[in-house]
Amino acid sequence: MKSRKQLFADLRKKPEDPDLLSEIASSYYKEANYKKAYVYDRRAWLCNRNNTIHITNLAADLEMLGWLEDAIKLSKWVLTWSIERICRHTNVSTSRAMTIKNDCRFRVSYCYYKLEQHSLARRYLNLYFKIKKRDKLPSDLTHDHQKEFWRSLNLDGKMKIWETE
Repeated sequence: MKSRKQLFADLRKKPEDPDLLSEIASSYYKEANYKKAYVYDRRAWLCNRNNTIHITNLAADLEMLGWLEDAIKLSKWVLTWSIERICRHTNVSTSRAMTIKNDCRFRVSYCYYKLEQHSLARRYLNLYFKIKKRDKLPSDLTHDHQKEFWRSLNLDGKMKIWETE
């Protein structure tokens, strides 16, 4: 991975490169500097509004900044997209597009949880796990994070999901 100094040098040569802007945002996100991550993810999205990766990164920034309603709106917007549209505009495989879309369900669920709307959180989380299991999808989310959230919503006794993993 390039240093941030090198990324900024590259950005001077290509100031409208959404992938480069996203890489800079990611470096800030990893340092928990969500405001700067938001600034660069938003610039990436403005350069390429149809790339779901930029949209979902922006939703993650919004979530971390506490702008939960906005994170939900962006994530739900991605959920309205067809898999074909995600593949076409993001240049990813069908499986990756399905994972991106399903991980949006998890983000929506988590934001609803933070907003203390537990019935909506459960609905989206159940759907997330149902689709993940049915389609055998990987996830960008850690297994421990998923499991901890599952338990915080008291869903252990309602669905058996962890036996197969």
